[in-house]
Amino acid sequence: MEMLGGVLLLLVSPRTITRTVLLFAHAELVGDPHHPIITFVYHIAASLTFQTRQFYSILFLSHGAIKLFLVAGLMKNKLWAYPITILVFTIFVFYQTYEIIVDPSILLGAITIIDLFVIFLIWREYKRVSPGFISPGHEVIDK
Repeated sequence: MEMLGGVLLLLVSPRTITRTVLLFAHAELVGDPHHPIITFVYHIAASLTFQTRQFYSILFLSHGAIKLFLVAGLMKNKLWAYPITILVFTIFVFYQTYEIIVDPSILLGAITIIDLFVIFLIWREYKRVSPGFISPGHEVIDK
């Protein structure tokens, strides 16, 4: 989905994005013209600049491609995929945090929170499947 979103951001004009959001949100807006989620999505779509579109398309494409590769490793239960995935996601989180500090973005903040949650889930799964995982108390957990 991220890769598709990245491609669409590169190929679709901001005007078309805004119109599409309004088309899908029309029924909600008629019932509640100040619906917070619809208003938020419309604001993001309406404020897309060329630089913003370029940044998010590169972010989504790279995120998606790397995740696709790493998820394939995780699905095959390759132990190397767990720490590498955690490392890569941590790098993304640090970069995204830097970008949030330089240019605050609710969307990027939401993506960062999701990435932190995914890191936590992968770490828990790695702890579960890894033979001889060393826990924080330094005792070896045999599986």
